[in-house]
Amino acid sequence: MSSDLALEMKFITEQVLASPGNADEQSARQLPYDRAAVTAISFRPHRRPGLRLGDASRVTRVGILGLLDLALSSHTYAQVATIMGLESLVARGSNWRKDQQSDDYYLVVHGHPHDNHRWGWRFEGHHISITATVQGDRIDVAPIFLGASPDKLLHAGRVLLHPLVAEAELARTALNDMGPSHRAAAIVTRTVPREITHGSTAQATTSEPAGVRVSDLPRAAQRSLRELASTYINRAAPTLATQQAQLLEKAELTFAWLGGTSPGEEFHYLLQAEGLFIAEYGNNSHGQKSANHVHTILRLPRSDFGGHFGPETPQ
Repeated sequence: MSSDLALEMKFITEQVLASPGNADEQSARQLPYDRAAVTAISFRPHRRPGLRLGDASRVTRVGILGLLDLALSSHTYAQVATIMGLESLVARGSNWRKDQQSDDYYLVVHGHPHDNHRWGWRFEGHHISITATVQGDRIDVAPIFLGASPDKLLHAGRVLLHPLVAEAELARTALNDMGPSHRAAAIVTRTVPREITHGSTAQATTSEPAGVRVSDLPRAAQRSLRELASTYINRAAPTLATQQAQLLEKAELTFAWLGGTSPGEEFHYLLQAEGLFIAEYGNNSHGQKSANHVHTILRLPRSDFGGHFGPETPQ
């Protein structure tokens, strides 16, 4: 039940806010509920407001991870844990010139976890940004940004890590199952954007290129793209994703592919339902020999940042 989930989320948040810390740490971990601050998501590696995971006590760290456990599905929690672990590999690969660590992630609370007011929290750092918004017993967990560098880690030709594998392979499988004419329509350009377009916008709207309508595709391609949409929707915990999944079942999806189709080439895609759902993926090389740096995001235009709750109640 979402009401039980909201109560548990409120309890854990209050425990985290009450945990010991100096005055600066206490003030940084909780901010007023300000729409501009709430929607200012970032997935770059830098210091930001909030309680840094590496500075939290063991008990408080368990609380922060507990919030993620409540908000996310089990497979997404595993993706988050893997992405965090990749940060130390980035530092190692730079001969430790880059000061990036696996606990350089921050929890910030916006507003006060009271029953009758909107409040929320964000867990954020390099390649992760997860926003949860709560009002009464209603919870929205969106947007959810996940990235990875390296996206795929190999040893002796075998894959050791590939945290965003489903997001890549389902799209590629769908493209292969389309047939020549549909594939030609789906690949709207060979030019790849340098960044995903919906990664840091306050208000997401479905956008061009639309590509092809999924309902017009062969059944095998339709199945793969419906499964891909489900993979994104089910980043949230099952009790939170059910309603969105039901809406998406009846929605008309479109799919657009940008870039190359061979392994190692840069590519990008948009899977969208008008006004309801956006899944965006980009795999870029950033000057390397092959594309191995992925950014993905789930946007729910009606529900991002608690958008479907209605007008915010003054606190």
